[in-house]
Amino acid sequence: MNLRFSQTVFLLLALPGLVHGDKYKQVKPEDKIKKAKLNGRKDEYIVVMQEPDTMSFMSGGRKLVKPFQVEDASSIAGLVSMSVNEKVDVSSVYTNSLRGFSVNMSEKAALKMAERSDVAYIEQNADISIEQIGTATWGIDRVDQRDLPLDNNYVIGGGGTGVAAYIIDTGVQVSHFEFGGRARWGINTSGDNDDRDCNGHGTHVAGTVGGTEYGVAKNVEIVAVKVLQCSGSGSTTGVVNGVEWTLNDAALQGKPATANMSLGGGYSQALNDAVKNLQNSGVPTVVAAGNENTDACTRSPASEQTVITVGSTTSSDARSSFSNYGECLDIYAPGSSITAAWIGSNTQTN
Repeated sequence: MNLRFSQTVFLLLALPGLVHGDKYKQVKPEDKIKKAKLNGRKDEYIVVMQEPDTMSFMSGGRKLVKPFQVEDASSIAGLVSMSVNEKVDVSSVYTNSLRGFSVNMSEKAALKMAERSDVAYIEQNADISIEQIGTATWGIDRVDQRDLPLDNNYVIGGGGTGVAAYIIDTGVQVSHFEFGGRARWGINTSGDNDDRDCNGHGTHVAGTVGGTEYGVAKNVEIVAVKVLQCSGSGSTTGVVNGVEWTLNDAALQGKPATANMSLGGGYSQALNDAVKNLQNSGVPTVVAAGNENTDACTRSPASEQTVITVGSTTSSDARSSFSNYGECLDIYAPGSSITAAWIGSNTQTN
């Protein structure tokens, strides 16, 4: 699966939903295994366990699914390993965004694990990549008024004071002057151990969300969640790991929060479930429809119904030629040729 970025990041609202596990019951083991249609990673999987019917609560009233423990993952992996006489190595454990874990194992071991009744499904890990963005200045002028023509003004309805915006992307240059000291580094789950935005896309998205000059919410706290590497590549597990951290950190901080994922790609049940649980935890989650000029219902996380899926428009209110479309979209917003902060210096824009 290839995931590509879209540049649509303006809406910070969401619709609530509930998590149910009934749909996974009485499924044949082979039908539980979801192979990646594109760029699947050999012997790398995400194992998702059945969801409980009830949910627990943490600070701020956010709902969290019953925690899945590291010991649970290790026990399951160990039993499967003994059964097939092969290595089954757990790499990450998800306690809230998903109930499950990422693992390195053979197809034989994956099929054996799928026989367990408490396993909902097993999805092959896949590659993720980005695409380019353009430049101009008109987007924030458009979002503060119902109709055209543009009036060359931006009237702030709410500046985002006291709210944290988690930018799940390539990282953020937190020292950039556009953020006025309001940005902090959260985590790097991309696997490159390079805690900076060396691609630029994440900083641009953060600047669109909360830049002092080019941003929508000019007082919001920006939190960098790096899930893709400097080259713009990564994996489904890297993104899910970032979502897991975001969910837990938002609960720990106990303040109003939202999450932005300006990325999209081939359908992934694991990624959809992760963002659904982030949304259901009380963190409104906004995702891009995608840039493939196709039905957004075929993409992830754009196809997840509980989050806000946003398509892209031009300055004339036409659908951007690249923007995905269809029933899974909730709204369109400015996405073609958007100017915002960029990497290279603390004053750079793109």
